Amino acid sequence: LAASRQTALLIDFRSPAEREVSFIQGSLPVSEFMQDIQGYLLAFDVIIGYCAMGGRSGEACELLLDTAKEVGIDHVMLKQKLANFEGSIVAWAHTGCDLIDGVTNKPTRKVHAWCRETAQLFPVGMGYELFLTDE
Repeated sequence: LAASRQTALLIDFRSPAEREVSFIQGSLPVSEFMQDIQGYLLAFDVIIGYCAMGGRSGEACELLLDTAKEVGIDHVMLKQKLANFEGSIVAWAHTGCDLIDGVTNKPTRKVHAWCRETAQLFPVGMGYELFLTDE
């Protein structure tokens, strides 16, 4: 972690397969966040979770709050800093912003839609290429 204080950190609560297709630039996979939660709490003013639509990340944020006390994490500080990105990667796509390819680390318009229902919510005509995991 950088020694200087940062403003916001995006945490990607999606699966590794989803993140491999693409992610929001600057976001951190949840697995990396979990290795040093207290350090990230001290380094960032706001910690924002995202997934495809905000449901899984919202549940994950609640779970983090519920278990914080049990594992010795400052629950009050976490509650003040933790937020869920409602709409998540679908909302990001509606802004027309690029994503980062999880393999090449280059800008991409590929995005993992998570499920068929979520795929229908992505903007049409903005050049996004949608991927789904085999069901």
